[in-house]
Amino acid sequence: MRFFVQHKKSEFISLLVVLFSLTFYLFIFFSVLLKFESNQFFPEEIVLDINGNLDEFIEPKELTALIENIHINLFINLIGFLSIAGILFRTLINHKLKILLVFVGFLSILIYPLSLLGIKFLWEGFGYLAFASFLLIIIVFFVVNSINILSFLNGKIR
Repeated sequence: MRFFVQHKKSEFISLLVVLFSLTFYLFIFFSVLLKFESNQFFPEEIVLDINGNLDEFIEPKELTALIENIHINLFINLIGFLSIAGILFRTLINHKLKILLVFVGFLSILIYPLSLLGIKFLWEGFGYLAFASFLLIIIVFFVVNSINILSFLNGKIR
């Protein structure tokens, strides 16, 4: 896809970007649905999933399982964000807005796994940070993806 997006004479660039972006909305939707259905969406659920509760016979998540979960989430979020950010840089919006969206996106992608480790080793209050950073990831994904679609449909691209 990179060739089609970067090639100036590609006839199908707008079609590819719009179809990719529409499909990316499904990724965003199913990311939220997965967290919600697996009881890892709200702060209390995140803490319960990681630390467990022996009174309710819920075992804590092993460190290897937590690291595996962080590894997968970090990789998928980075690949997804790099895909839509690469398209964002071709749009004709304010340069400072582009930098802000990319900075906030990468910061939230970085904070989410660190907050999960913070829950495991430091303090349960990091559950609120994990919840907020996940919501910020979803919001940034949605905003950047929407800017991409609107820019390509309106012809405001380089």
